[in-house]
Amino acid sequence: MAIRFYRKTLLSICVLALISGFSALMICDAEEQPSTSSEKVVVSIDGGAVLPSFGTRAGSWFYSVGDGGSQLLLLGFPKAGVEQKPNYRLVADLNSKSYITLSIPSANAPNAVSSKCFVRNIGDVDVQVGWGAKSDSTDFLTLVKVGQELDIVARYGVDAPLTTLKIQAPEFVSSSDELKSCSVEITRFEYETATVANSLSLDPVRKEQSLDPISVSPNFRSALAEELVEWDWRCKTGLALNVNQKHTCKRLKSVSRKVGLYWRIFKKLLTILPTKVLFLSMKT
Repeated sequence: MAIRFYRKTLLSICVLALISGFSALMICDAEEQPSTSSEKVVVSIDGGAVLPSFGTRAGSWFYSVGDGGSQLLLLGFPKAGVEQKPNYRLVADLNSKSYITLSIPSANAPNAVSSKCFVRNIGDVDVQVGWGAKSDSTDFLTLVKVGQELDIVARYGVDAPLTTLKIQAPEFVSSSDELKSCSVEITRFEYETATVANSLSLDPVRKEQSLDPISVSPNFRSALAEELVEWDWRCKTGLALNVNQKHTCKRLKSVSRKVGLYWRIFKKLLTILPTKVLFLSMKT
């Protein structure tokens, strides 16, 4: 009985070591890094600055104004994966005639000559999206029709000023008989200098830590809920963390060496323990 107990204990230890080794494949340097206030993105809904809800340590920030207001879900990390590049994406669901604005500091795109983002209309109505520095110009907004996908590019002068992302919903009616949504997904935030292309950070302003009661956020609308499910899948598979194939192979080799070491120790203990247990039983 004692030999069987020791064998089961050692087998459990080896199984736990194996599980922890393979779970290390999904661990990458995706923890949020502190940023200065000058590098923080400010989010506004209908002209008013909005702070994200609490519970934002998993690379997700949820914005809303009241129970029936427009909603925004910002996802990503300032530094992620092997390449240590930002990897942000967002989904917005707007009410009729509502608009959402992201003000991105120029410090996030040093020496930029241009920037771009990829827009996909996933709603039931057309939406206007503006991207660039001249947010007050008449041609700032680009019409993105239902189901349309396109890149929006902004060009800069000598000094790259504050970059603005604006999502503008048209006037539309949504009823119980005909549900309509104004939803848009925006990804691939990048900027280019004279020599290289880089990912653009959208690290936002947070709420200050407080002991006040936490307010309850409204339920996610369908577009945001679906995006959050996909984000969870991307994090689990490593897609959201830029884990490339070469890096994964290195992790697999490292884990296999550790598993082999654990297995050799386990077999060695199996040959030693029965003798020890038999000796102790004879003495008792």
